[in-house]
Amino acid sequence: ARHRREVVEEILDIQIFSTMNLILKQRLKIILDDIRENDYQYQLASEKISFQENHISDLNDNKEKISKLLLFKELLERQKGFIEKNKLDKFSIEEDFNNFISNDNSLPLDSHGFIDYKKLEDDGEV
Repeated sequence: ARHRREVVEEILDIQIFSTMNLILKQRLKIILDDIRENDYQYQLASEKISFQENHISDLNDNKEKISKLLLFKELLERQKGFIEKNKLDKFSIEEDFNNFISNDNSLPLDSHGFIDYKKLEDDGEV
């Protein structure tokens, strides 16, 4: 069948059409391969973009978490400062109170140096 076609094409001098058809089929195959490759590259690029967007989102989440942690750290340091100040104030008040008590001999003290309220009640001063 193929040989018969070649003979007919040669008689009618249309062999050029068969050659052109063969060349077009080869070009079509190359173009289809290029389209497949371009589709693959497009999908690959889309996935890369998606991964980068996710990475950026994760970085932003981490940035927010770090900001919150720094804020909490600052608040904690501030609270530590308040606690230290309160300890110093307490020590100062206790010292002033003890100086007052030691200078005022009219108040009865217990064995620990604190005011003995029981004695005061018994004496009727409270």
